[in-house]
Formats: sequence, structure tokens, C-alpha cells
Amino acid sequence: ECGVSHAELAMARVRGFWASSLEPLWRVKAELARSYAALGMFTEASRLFGENGLWEEYVEALILIGDRVRAEQVVRERLEAEERAPAMLCLLGDLTEEEAHYVEAWEASKGACARAKLALGARRMKRGDWADARNDLAAALGVKAHLAEAWFCSGVCALKQGEAER
Repeated sequence: ECGVSHAELAMARVRGFWASSLEPLWRVKAELARSYAALGMFTEASRLFGENGLWEEYVEALILIGDRVRAEQVVRERLEAEERAPAMLCLLGDLTEEEAHYVEAWEASKGACARAKLALGARRMKRGDWADARNDLAAALGVKAHLAEAWFCSGVCALKQGEAER
């Protein structure tokens, strides 16, 4: 009707489609997964994280639902695929409670993974190794100065060492 063919109408709609600001499906699914996690729906969130290859979030969700065995398996698989990824090494340290993984994460990141030093500092604080814990926390703060937890823990270490100022 009106002298315009169906093919011409379809082409006009396709041209208009690309002008729209629709998000890619993977981004929408990732946002949905994060929303599920924020609501405490970790099983469904983990499924979506896994489908979308958001491995860190996937492992964290698996840990929260209590599937630590699967979480460790995923981390080890990702470490084989992505050699020495600092975030995955930190997650492996969380799962195995081995400090060597945090040290490796720090080295692999060339001193840029504050999470690794923060975790090392926390573990050393638990052992009462205040001086080394304080050094680790200072290194974490050197990378990310806004880490309130590191500032607090560093203050605790200083007090335990008998130093009120620094």
C-alpha cells in the first residue's frame, strides 16, 4: 500500500534499529546477574555469571552458596586458561587458605594487586605478626589509598606494636 514494498519497509526498520541505544544481551544478562546477587539470589546469579564468562563473580557466587569444591575447580581451570591472573590467584588463596597464592598474585600483578597484600596483611594479623602485617597493609595502601579496611588494620598493627603515630 502507499507504493512502498514490504522489503523497503523492512530495510527502513533495520536502519532505524542500529540508531537505537539497546544494550548488548550479554551486558543485560550481566546486570541481571548482579541484581540477583544483590538480592541474595546467588544460585541464579552464579548461573548467569557462568554463562557470561564473568569468572570472578561466578566463583564468588559459588562460594556464597557453599559450593567451594566447584569454585576451586573453576579457579584452577581459569588459571590454566589465563596464566597467573592475579584475581584468580587471590580467589584460590581464599579457597585453599594458602598464602603462597597471594604472594604469587602480588608478583604476577607486578605490585598492582592491592587485594593480595590486604589478604596477606589480614592473615598475618591473625597470627600476631604485626610488623609484617603492617608492611603488607602499607603496600596495599600504596596501590589503593582509599581502602578503609587497610587503614584501620594498619592502625591496629601500629597500636599492637606500641606506636601510636606513623
